[in-house]
Amino acid sequence: MDAGAIHRADVLPEHLVDHRHAMILKAINDADGKGEARDPVTLSDTLPKGLQSYVLALTQEFYSSANVEHYANSVREKWKVRQARVIAESLADAGNENAIDDAIRDLMALNATRRKSSYSAKEMLRLAHADLESVWRNKGKIPGVPTGITRLDAILGGLHKQDLLVVGARPAVGKTAFLLNICTRAECPVGIISAEQGVSQIGQRLLSIVGGVSAEKGRRGTLDDTDWAKLTGAAAKLLENPLFVFDKPAPTVADVVRQCRAWVHVDGVKAIYVDYLQRIKADGDRPKHERIGDVAQALKEIARDLNVPVVALAQVSRAVESREDKRPRMGDLADSSEIEKEADQILTLYRDEVYHPESEYRGTAEIIVEKNRHGPTGFVRCAWLGESLRFVDLARDAA
Repeated sequence: MDAGAIHRADVLPEHLVDHRHAMILKAINDADGKGEARDPVTLSDTLPKGLQSYVLALTQEFYSSANVEHYANSVREKWKVRQARVIAESLADAGNENAIDDAIRDLMALNATRRKSSYSAKEMLRLAHADLESVWRNKGKIPGVPTGITRLDAILGGLHKQDLLVVGARPAVGKTAFLLNICTRAECPVGIISAEQGVSQIGQRLLSIVGGVSAEKGRRGTLDDTDWAKLTGAAAKLLENPLFVFDKPAPTVADVVRQCRAWVHVDGVKAIYVDYLQRIKADGDRPKHERIGDVAQALKEIARDLNVPVVALAQVSRAVESREDKRPRMGDLADSSEIEKEADQILTLYRDEVYHPESEYRGTAEIIVEKNRHGPTGFVRCAWLGESLRFVDLARDAA
């Protein structure tokens, strides 16, 4: 009765209880997809005879399409309740570990917000204007999740929702420390996917970074009373914003997706940090670069679907060691081609003292912005406090 209402009613045939209504809605969607008329008469011609008179009878109960969105929401909510009951019954019947995992996945999927995909120019510009106005109203504050490194935030504008940022470095440069440094300065709930280090190690590193306490003293058991006081203060500060850690060696893509969904929908996580990309396992026996590509694509989809920034560490090829200039570049990322395609920003880390112990740049690190879809590239030099694993502003940048 109202041809335009179908585009305002976000309902699928499977959401409907009555199989007749599901068949009618499918016929309406099919006709709409083909650009055909879909009034009660033409629609009846495409349906089984038993439904033709029923369609006409339904039109007699038609009042107004003004509240179609409200009706659609009601239908979807009731469908979710029915599906949750089915999931619970399935779990009760099976009762094994795989069934529990499947039930959690299915319940999280039910709770996911259905995202609008098609926009008119007017809708697009309204959303763009709202985002620009929000940034304008918060002058002096970076628009994204902060990294805590002033000059890097100036280049990136912080970490942006729906973006995948990849950080590459050779071993011993401090890429895990860098990841933990920026996640402690996010000023919002965060989740850490740790595929390499155990949760206790992550906790000890975070305490050293926030408390400014020597990590080596912690490992050797030589902490003094002053150190313990700093660690107590660091623990209190870390608890100010919720922080979650997923500790599983070589998790699968499905493991990571499931955990990220739970964090965002249940715990309100606003940014996700992954250590590291090549440790996540993709399905299949295809060449490694294809599997790495699947992982990079999955991380980008997490960022878009959950509307959060995702920061992922990545290995850098050892070929960089054979060059005179050992600063990693975008092409040095292991299995880099697919990572380059999916990442919105790519950073690499370099510390000159790793290769030249007497370097004049000892105690500093370079953060090289190799790719930035939203702005400039370049590099930032910051201080590296190796004893406490901290990346911080140089004194002149913090002023």
